[in-house]
Amino acid sequence: MTRLIAVVGICAALFAAAVSAATAGPHGASAGQVVVVVATPATATNVINTDHTVTATVTVNGSPLSGATVDFTVASGPNMGQNAQPTTDVNGVATFTYTGAGGVGTDSISACIFTLPGARVLLGLPLACGNVTKDWISPSPTASATATASPTTAATAAATTASPTPTFNAPAQLPVTGGGSNGSSGFPWVIVVVSAVSAAAFVGGRLILRRVR
Repeated sequence: MTRLIAVVGICAALFAAAVSAATAGPHGASAGQVVVVVATPATATNVINTDHTVTATVTVNGSPLSGATVDFTVASGPNMGQNAQPTTDVNGVATFTYTGAGGVGTDSISACIFTLPGARVLLGLPLACGNVTKDWISPSPTASATATASPTTAATAAATTASPTPTFNAPAQLPVTGGGSNGSSGFPWVIVVVSAVSAAAFVGGRLILRRVR
């Protein structure tokens, strides 16, 4: 009987130790500690095919929990399935960046941490999570190019009016002056003079002949 009681006591002690070890989570978190995951921004809107970053801040009883693995997952939406598991820094902060390549719609994103894995199995405790949403929209349509302004009437006229081509007139002919011997329109003075001289010589010769006789 004494031996049976000793065995039962040992078993009870081992069970208590097992439960204590199971309820002690990583980084010193235990079932009696309050673990909080705050994910930000709570909601946001981005154009598709750009990047979006979710930040999770993990605290234990108000103090940052460093070195904890945060499970980021796009649980639903056009980018469902994208995920990452970064660890928190000394400030208890971890980030998750992904590209909204799935098209237009709303993503639901969860940031969870397995704060008490043993207690979750034995006691059914939920995970500590932060949940946010992300709206993806199409880019705004680009404005159509404005038509090129027509040139002003004055500019058009100046561009299309051809400059007058300069013309060169033949030099004016001066009228022929004088009475040259070769001019067809001049008076025949030479002929008159020759005739007068011939007539005078003829008359003079007759007079001389008469005196001789």
